Formats: sequence, structure tokens, C-alpha cells
Amino acid sequence: MKDNKTSEKIKHFAKKKWDNFTDWFTDKEHSHSRLNKNVFFHDSLKLIGLILVFLIVYSNLDKINQIVLIFIKLGSLLQLVLLFFILRKAWHLTINLKYAFRGLNHGTKAIIAIVIVLLLFMAFLNQDKVVGSITQTYEEANFSKLNPIQISGNFSLFGSGKNSSSSSILSKINTPQSNKIRIEPDNTMGMGCASIEIIGESQGIYDMKSKVCREMCGKKDMDYSDFICEKDKLICYCLE
Repeated sequence: MKDNKTSEKIKHFAKKKWDNFTDWFTDKEHSHSRLNKNVFFHDSLKLIGLILVFLIVYSNLDKINQIVLIFIKLGSLLQLVLLFFILRKAWHLTINLKYAFRGLNHGTKAIIAIVIVLLLFMAFLNQDKVVGSITQTYEEANFSKLNPIQISGNFSLFGSGKNSSSSSILSKINTPQSNKIRIEPDNTMGMGCASIEIIGESQGIYDMKSKVCREMCGKKDMDYSDFICEKDKLICYCLE
């Protein structure tokens, strides 16, 4: 008799705890907050379209940048404009997803939180690979392609390379034009500026045109100044 009562108490206690858990799991803190499916669908299509256009411009950037409006490179300008709208549309999607997450029940939120913690834990265990991948991506990125300003050939207000500094920019501005010597590289096998840049990117070399001109100036015992592209032909300038 006592065993039956004890068994009933255990069952009653377990059922009560299970009912409390299911009530908590299915309960919603913001029951009226939900995903706006129509807005999310249209914003997703717009974002995908903008990204595709951005990739098309990026793939043909050297050719489009040959169109210079006064001192504005058309390709880089288009990239910046597209990047602005991509980030703006991504922010709209994030806001919509935030309201969708708020409208989820406690259980679903807990599962998502657990998955995120597990992913972070996996990243912690493989932090060398994660950090190495991020660093490699940053080093391979050519941020100078986002610079739309061009003055006197390749001179840029923001520098033309990752290691450029204010002193190198000032030296270009203050260098007398009379000390510059124009050289047409003879080791490019008739390739244009766009082709040289593509070969450099395939080899993981940053700013291939500048590298070619530096080597040419070095062979002639002169310091490198800058370069320009005339009708897709590379022209180097060295200092006497």
C-alpha cells in the first residue's frame, strides 16, 4: 500500500514537472512579434540582386575603372554605392529577423542559443584555423579597389597599397615632374594593365602593375615613382 502511494507521488511529481516544462517551452514572451514574410521575401531578392551586380562589377573592375570621370574611377564608385545599398538592405533583413526571433517560444530560443554556444566552442577548439582563415582573407583582400579617387594616373588620396603611408603620399605630391622618367616595360609580352592585374591576383600578388614597375626601375638603378595606364598600356615612372 505504501509502495503504491510512493509510486503515485513520484508520477504526480514527474507529471507536474513535465507540464511546467512544456508550458515554459511553448510559452512566448512576445506573442505578437513575428516575421513579416512578404517584406523578408522582397528584401531577400533585392539583396541577392545587389550582391550579384556587385560581383559582376568586381569581376570587371579593371576594365570599368578605365572610365575616369574627372578624377573619379567609375568602377570603384559603383562598388561603393552598391556596398552601401547591400549593407542597408542587410540591416533591414536583420531588423525583420530580430522581430521573428522575439516571437519565438522559450524552447526554440533555448535551442538556438545552445547551437550558437556549441559553434563558438568548436571555433574555440579550432581557433588557429579560424583566425588563420580570417587573417588570410584580410591579406588577400585588395581594399584599394574600393578607392574611387584617382589623381595623376594611379595616385590616390587614400594610397594605392596596404603599406602606403602619409609620407609616401606627400613624397608623390612634392616630387618634381622633371625628375620623373617615363619607361614602357618590355617584359610584359604585350599584355595590358587589366591582364597584368588578373595574373597578379591569380598568383596572390598585390598590385601587380606596381610590382612590375618597381622591378623595371630597380634594373635601371632608379627609384620607383608611380605608374599610369594609357589605353590599357602600362607606363612606369622612375626617379633619376
